[in-house]
Amino acid sequence: MAIAKRDRRALQAGGAALALWVLLRFAILPAWDQLQQARAELPARENALIKYRQAIAQMDTAKKSAEGLEARLRESQAGLLESSSAALASAEIQEWIKQVSSNHGIELRSSDFLALRPQANGYAELPIGVQFECRLDQFVDFLAELRSGPKIVAIPRLHVQSRDGPAKLLSVSMTLAGVMHSEGKQAGPKR
Repeated sequence: MAIAKRDRRALQAGGAALALWVLLRFAILPAWDQLQQARAELPARENALIKYRQAIAQMDTAKKSAEGLEARLRESQAGLLESSSAALASAEIQEWIKQVSSNHGIELRSSDFLALRPQANGYAELPIGVQFECRLDQFVDFLAELRSGPKIVAIPRLHVQSRDGPAKLLSVSMTLAGVMHSEGKQAGPKR
Protein backbone atom coordinates (compact mmCIF):
# COMPACT_ATOMS: atom_id res chain seq x y z
CA MET A 1 0.00 0.00 0.00
CA ALA A 2 1.41 3.21 -1.15
CA ILE A 3 1.10 6.43 0.79
CA ALA A 4 -0.37 9.25 -1.09
CA LYS A 5 1.55 12.44 -1.63
CA ARG A 6 -0.79 14.37 0.55
CA ASP A 7 -0.47 11.87 3.40
CA ARG A 8 3.30 11.87 3.03
CA ARG A 9 3.37 15.65 3.38
CA ALA A 10 1.10 15.41 6.38
CA LEU A 11 3.43 12.82 7.98
CA GLN A 12 6.49 14.95 7.21
CA ALA A 13 4.77 18.05 8.63
CA GLY A 14 3.74 16.02 11.69
CA GLY A 15 7.32 14.72 12.12
CA ALA A 16 8.72 18.23 11.77
CA ALA A 17 6.16 19.50 14.28
CA LEU A 18 7.08 16.66 16.66
CA ALA A 19 10.80 17.43 16.27
CA LEU A 20 10.11 21.12 16.85
CA TRP A 21 8.04 20.29 19.94
CA VAL A 22 10.81 18.01 21.34
CA LEU A 23 13.40 20.71 20.65
CA LEU A 24 11.27 23.36 22.38
CA ARG A 25 10.28 21.11 25.28
CA PHE A 26 13.69 19.67 26.15
CA ALA A 27 16.21 22.26 24.91
CA ILE A 28 14.96 25.79 24.29
CA LEU A 29 12.38 26.20 27.09
CA PRO A 30 14.65 24.80 29.89
CA ALA A 31 17.44 27.11 28.69
CA TRP A 32 14.98 30.02 28.67
CA ASP A 33 13.88 29.17 32.25
CA GLN A 34 17.50 29.05 33.44
CA LEU A 35 18.19 32.38 31.81
CA GLN A 36 15.14 33.93 33.50
CA GLN A 37 16.17 32.45 36.86
CA ALA A 38 19.72 33.79 36.42
CA ARG A 39 18.30 37.24 35.62
CA ALA A 40 16.15 37.08 38.74
CA GLU A 41 19.19 36.13 40.89
CA LEU A 42 21.41 38.80 39.34
CA PRO A 43 20.71 41.54 41.97
CA ALA A 44 21.38 39.11 44.82
CA ARG A 45 24.62 37.95 43.19
CA GLU A 46 25.62 41.54 42.55
CA ASN A 47 25.06 42.37 46.25
CA ALA A 48 27.09 39.31 47.25
CA LEU A 49 29.91 40.39 44.93
CA ILE A 50 29.87 43.89 46.42
CA LYS A 51 30.05 42.42 49.94
CA TYR A 52 32.93 40.13 48.98
CA ARG A 53 34.82 43.05 47.45
CA GLN A 54 34.23 45.13 50.58
CA ALA A 55 35.41 42.26 52.78
CA ILE A 56 38.59 41.91 50.70
CA ALA A 57 39.16 45.67 50.88
CA GLN A 58 38.69 45.60 54.65
CA MET A 59 41.15 42.73 54.94
CA ASP A 60 43.70 44.79 53.01
CA THR A 61 42.94 47.82 55.17
CA ALA A 62 43.22 45.74 58.35
CA LYS A 63 46.53 44.31 57.17
CA LYS A 64 47.88 47.78 56.37
CA SER A 65 46.59 49.04 59.71
CA ALA A 66 48.28 46.18 61.55
CA GLU A 67 51.53 46.83 59.70
CA GLY A 68 51.26 50.55 60.55
CA LEU A 69 50.63 49.76 64.21
CA GLU A 70 53.62 47.41 64.31
CA ALA A 71 55.80 50.10 62.75
CA ARG A 72 54.58 52.67 65.28
CA LEU A 73 55.25 50.20 68.12
CA ARG A 74 58.80 49.57 66.88
CA GLU A 75 59.32 53.33 66.56
CA SER A 76 58.01 53.91 70.08
CA GLN A 77 60.08 51.09 71.51
CA ALA A 78 63.20 52.72 70.13
CA GLY A 79 62.93 55.10 73.10
CA LEU A 80 63.08 52.29 75.66
CA LEU A 81 66.16 51.73 77.75
CA GLU A 82 68.26 49.15 75.93
CA SER A 83 69.75 47.34 78.93
CA SER A 84 68.35 43.95 79.86
CA SER A 85 68.62 44.25 83.65
CA ALA A 86 67.35 46.92 86.04
CA ALA A 87 70.86 47.72 87.32
CA LEU A 88 72.26 48.29 83.84
CA ALA A 89 69.18 50.28 82.82
CA SER A 90 69.55 52.46 85.94
CA ALA A 91 73.13 53.21 84.99
CA GLU A 92 72.04 53.91 81.39
CA ILE A 93 69.31 56.40 82.39
CA GLN A 94 71.59 58.03 84.99
CA GLU A 95 74.37 58.49 82.42
CA TRP A 96 71.92 59.95 79.91
CA ILE A 97 70.50 62.40 82.50
CA LYS A 98 74.04 63.48 83.43
CA GLN A 99 74.82 64.06 79.76
CA VAL A 100 71.66 66.12 79.17
CA SER A 101 72.24 68.19 82.32
CA SER A 102 75.87 68.87 81.44
CA ASN A 103 74.76 69.97 77.93
CA HIS A 104 72.96 72.86 79.66
CA GLY A 105 75.59 73.67 82.28
CA ILE A 106 73.67 72.02 85.12
CA GLU A 107 75.63 70.19 87.80
CA LEU A 108 73.69 67.43 89.55
CA ARG A 109 74.01 67.58 93.34
CA SER A 110 72.64 64.10 93.85
CA SER A 111 71.01 61.26 92.01
CA ASP A 112 69.32 58.34 93.73
CA PHE A 113 68.21 55.04 92.28
CA LEU A 114 64.61 54.26 93.23
CA ALA A 115 62.67 50.98 93.17
CA LEU A 116 61.64 49.56 89.81
CA ARG A 117 57.90 49.98 89.13
CA PRO A 118 56.35 47.22 86.98
CA GLN A 119 53.88 48.46 84.37
CA ALA A 120 51.35 46.72 82.16
CA ASN A 121 52.21 44.58 79.11
CA GLY A 122 55.75 43.63 80.08
CA TYR A 123 57.21 47.08 80.72
CA ALA A 124 58.77 48.60 83.81
CA GLU A 125 59.37 52.17 84.90
CA LEU A 126 62.84 52.86 86.28
CA PRO A 127 62.81 56.05 88.41
CA ILE A 128 65.83 58.11 89.43
CA GLY A 129 65.63 61.00 91.87
CA VAL A 130 67.85 64.00 91.03
CA GLN A 131 68.55 67.32 92.71
CA PHE A 132 70.30 70.34 91.25
CA GLU A 133 70.37 74.13 91.10
CA CYS A 134 70.16 76.12 87.88
CA ARG A 135 68.77 79.21 86.22
CA LEU A 136 65.24 79.17 84.80
CA ASP A 137 66.40 79.17 81.17
CA GLN A 138 68.73 76.21 81.86
CA PHE A 139 65.88 74.32 83.48
CA VAL A 140 63.51 74.98 80.58
CA ASP A 141 66.16 73.87 78.06
CA PHE A 142 66.88 70.77 80.18
CA LEU A 143 63.19 69.79 80.17
CA ALA A 144 62.89 70.47 76.44
CA GLU A 145 65.84 68.19 75.67
CA LEU A 146 64.44 65.47 77.92
CA ARG A 147 61.13 65.66 76.07
CA SER A 148 62.64 65.64 72.59
CA GLY A 149 65.48 63.22 73.37
CA PRO A 150 65.79 59.66 72.12
CA LYS A 151 64.65 58.07 75.40
CA ILE A 152 61.13 57.81 76.79
CA VAL A 153 61.21 59.74 80.06
CA ALA A 154 58.42 60.55 82.49
CA ILE A 155 58.54 63.03 85.36
CA PRO A 156 56.41 61.52 88.14
CA ARG A 157 57.56 64.07 90.75
CA LEU A 158 58.79 67.64 90.36
CA HIS A 159 59.50 70.17 93.09
CA VAL A 160 60.95 73.58 92.14
CA GLN A 161 61.84 76.39 94.58
CA SER A 162 63.14 79.81 93.82
CA ARG A 163 66.23 80.85 95.75
CA ASP A 164 66.80 84.44 96.73
CA GLY A 165 69.95 86.12 95.64
CA PRO A 166 71.46 87.91 92.69
CA ALA A 167 71.77 84.75 90.56
CA LYS A 168 68.02 83.94 90.80
CA LEU A 169 68.64 80.21 90.94
CA LEU A 170 66.05 77.47 91.11
CA SER A 171 66.42 74.55 93.47
CA VAL A 172 65.02 71.52 91.66
CA SER A 173 64.17 68.14 93.10
CA MET A 174 62.60 65.74 90.63
CA THR A 175 62.09 62.11 89.79
CA LEU A 176 62.78 61.08 86.22
CA ALA A 177 61.64 57.65 85.06
CA GLY A 178 62.86 55.75 82.02
CA VAL A 179 60.93 52.83 80.56
CA MET A 180 62.34 49.37 79.82
CA HIS A 181 61.13 45.88 79.06
CA SER A 182 60.48 43.97 82.28
CA GLU A 183 63.25 41.55 83.08
CA GLY A 184 62.57 38.21 81.42
CA LYS A 185 59.77 39.62 79.23
CA GLN A 186 59.95 41.21 75.84
CA ALA A 187 56.88 43.16 74.85
CA GLY A 188 56.07 43.98 71.30
CA PRO A 189 54.87 42.36 68.14
CA LYS A 190 55.23 38.61 67.91
CA ARG A 191 56.62 37.20 64.72
